[in-house]
Amino acid sequence: MPKAPQNDLDELYVLAQLVAKNDMEATRMVEYALLRKRNDPTCSSKQAILEQVSSTVKDGSSDLLTRARFTNDVIEAIPDIFANLPAKRRIAVRDAFSHSDGDSVERTTFRYLLQRKLDRGLTRVSASELTDQEIHRALNAYLNSVLAPVPSVLRLRIEEESKRRQGVDSSPKSDSTTKKSKMAARIAGGVLLILIVSAIATWIAKPPSPVVVSGNADFISQLDGIEVANDLAFTGSDHAQIERFMEDRMGFRATVPIVQDHTLLGLSIAQVFEDVSIPVLHFQSNSDDLYVFILTYSMILAEDPRTMVDEATLNQIAHPRGLDVTERGEGSRMVFRNRDDIYVIYTDENPLVFRNGVQFN
Repeated sequence: MPKAPQNDLDELYVLAQLVAKNDMEATRMVEYALLRKRNDPTCSSKQAILEQVSSTVKDGSSDLLTRARFTNDVIEAIPDIFANLPAKRRIAVRDAFSHSDGDSVERTTFRYLLQRKLDRGLTRVSASELTDQEIHRALNAYLNSVLAPVPSVLRLRIEEESKRRQGVDSSPKSDSTTKKSKMAARIAGGVLLILIVSAIATWIAKPPSPVVVSGNADFISQLDGIEVANDLAFTGSDHAQIERFMEDRMGFRATVPIVQDHTLLGLSIAQVFEDVSIPVLHFQSNSDDLYVFILTYSMILAEDPRTMVDEATLNQIAHPRGLDVTERGEGSRMVFRNRDDIYVIYTDENPLVFRNGVQFN
């Protein structure tokens, strides 16, 4: 005698999850299979599910099992990324994903770091497919696994101190103490009123300067008007030697690219701010000079508002082949990345064609 549909539910749902794209589709497949088996009791669970496969997941696309593997990749990637963040940014990132109106720049930057980490794996799902809630859950899972709860000794001490204070505050006071308290309150109120009036007068006389944050105020935009030194700090075309020079002299671990139809002349150092400098690669094609500015993610993630990069630019270069293009007069400013390095180039050529001519070994 065939099994009753309700007794076959567990098997049906297991089979559906093996081929469905998501939970909703698995549920729909089970509902269809139950209806199919009611109409034809001889139909097996496997047959009822397989009949629907052609209209659901296709080979190579994302499904429940792929996403489960991807979720595990995310959980494994988060500890390395989060632990390497500056101390203050750890709190900022956690707060950004804990609230729907959290800092969007922090969310975008963390997503980008996560995508770079995942790019090195074999997962077929992009970090952009993750919701903020999923990242929040993965982040909380990691933090809950490594962070300890409040020590019982500390909790007990705080509770005892709180009880002691409540006992002191609720104890009866003498008349003289009450009078002194009222007098002190009047004096404090008068002083506070004077301070408030003084503060308002100061604000009217000199209103606070507004803090302006815009896409044109980021670190990359600072390069638009920078003067590139003609004197090379390193002369030569050997990529390995220039990379070693950048690391030893400036602390930059970056890859020197190959630019099609251009010859590498060497490297100079651009002073963006008094205490912030970046390497600039000098290339030449016929009589035209080409400068390639190099930034690192450690710079833009540092706790320095001067080196922050616009969120729109980060979104554009989040993908390994991403390209951010900004028109500058008769030419364009290109921003793209290779692993952990960001490259900024000014060119009069077609940016998309030119980018294809930039290669990394």
